[in-house]
Amino acid sequence: DLWVLRLDARGNLLWDKTFGGKNDDRARAVAALPDGGVVVAGYTWSKGAGEKDMWVLRLDERGNLIWDKTFGGKNDDRARAVAVLPDGGVVVAGDTESKGAGRLNMWVLRLDVNDGTP
Repeated sequence: DLWVLRLDARGNLLWDKTFGGKNDDRARAVAALPDGGVVVAGYTWSKGAGEKDMWVLRLDERGNLIWDKTFGGKNDDRARAVAVLPDGGVVVAGDTESKGAGRLNMWVLRLDVNDGTP
């Protein structure tokens, strides 16, 4: 499962949460939101369209899930980085074997921070 922890400035645990299912689910990147929440990006084998699918989650300041979205096709698709843009949008970068011209291609998505839609 994907595991997210929030620590204070002294390294004390404020909260920790796990997300995932019966298969392999991993976080690869996290970005802080201005409201105190976070966006986590990685991949899941527990849900989605195929093998590994790109998985993006938005959590509130207490670690509660606001939304999660999977992106991908029948092959492996993974998020590797996430950033919050000045206008509040979210950009996710990763790789895909389901789209593009060859076996492994770069994939960049811009998402709405409110609901995760591209």
